[in-house]
Amino acid sequence: MKKTKLTPKRRFREFHNENSWNQLELKNIAPLQRGFDLTKSSMKRGPYPVVFSNGIGAWNSEYKVKGPGVVTGRSGSIGNVSYIEDDYWPHNTSLWVTSFFDNYPLFIYYLYQSVDLTRFGSGSGVPTLNRNDVHDYSTSVPRIEEQTRIGNFLKHIEDIINLHQLKLEKSKALKSAYLSEMFPAEGECEPKRRFAGFTQAWEQKTVSDLADRYDNLRIPITASDRVAGKTPYYGANGIQDYVQGFTHDGEFILIAEDGANDLQNYPVHYVNGKVWVNNHAHVLQAKTAVADNKFLMNAMKHLNIEPYLVGGGRAKLNADVMMKISLQVPELEEQKLIGSFFASLDHLIGHHQRKLDKLQNLKKAYLFEMFV
Repeated sequence: MKKTKLTPKRRFREFHNENSWNQLELKNIAPLQRGFDLTKSSMKRGPYPVVFSNGIGAWNSEYKVKGPGVVTGRSGSIGNVSYIEDDYWPHNTSLWVTSFFDNYPLFIYYLYQSVDLTRFGSGSGVPTLNRNDVHDYSTSVPRIEEQTRIGNFLKHIEDIINLHQLKLEKSKALKSAYLSEMFPAEGECEPKRRFAGFTQAWEQKTVSDLADRYDNLRIPITASDRVAGKTPYYGANGIQDYVQGFTHDGEFILIAEDGANDLQNYPVHYVNGKVWVNNHAHVLQAKTAVADNKFLMNAMKHLNIEPYLVGGGRAKLNADVMMKISLQVPELEEQKLIGSFFASLDHLIGHHQRKLDKLQNLKKAYLFEMFV
């Protein structure tokens, strides 16, 4: 299909008066070829990346293709596109660009990202990318100077994204390490790491000793009956929507009752303010004389909840079982320090996540606006 629009919505200023981009089919811009077999037994550890459908998955002592290269998933991860700086081995689960026809490789990398490759998937079960359909897709390219500016610009944004992704992963790993050190291990009465001045042994308490349950205030609303508003509507796994009104107002801990999407990292959320909670999340509130909500949220998050769950595919945390769960807890002042400490880590994690989301959306917008 021929395109009627031959210039992108957004161009660098120096190219505003340039002619329209040159329209071609992808097979005449950057054709693809299936990768090469490589069994685990024949693979030897080395300096060359082996690129699978979802990116680099191993390293080998030999390469098949000189870099730089562009590789996209053939099956399993259609739409995933990788840019490889050095010589590499494209695995047979991928498709690699065989020739750039004097086009700028980084531009081709982002050009393939701008195309919705999932539309070219076919077959039952795991879809496979139809290379012939991809090759027949008509698109447009500018001259090499504009390609270079676009490729380098988007690579700069991607580098910043990768930096913030690394910061996010490091902050999550830091929180995980502190959780393991600042809460007692199973069978222990005290944690490895404590704030200065606290030496009193932690005591065993049940959830019912520490918190009240407010499940009776929960109200489920079907999507069609919700009235759009500013109040977060919580289900088992977090915020599902924003609605008018509220069921709870204050500081609470929400714990999935059933429908949790991750049993190893069980959904536990701290909320403060007006919220609407449906019947798939338990609602707890710390008893102010003996417990701190932020501490209790992290204590429940640190706990392995799986042994307390019942049911098959849709595991459930019964209310009575939850309230009888035993936790090791320190005195209230130490709880508050621990709770505030982890709140600051959560704030840092949230900052990195928001920054990452913003950059990813920015890149997505540029991919839409800088290609025809």
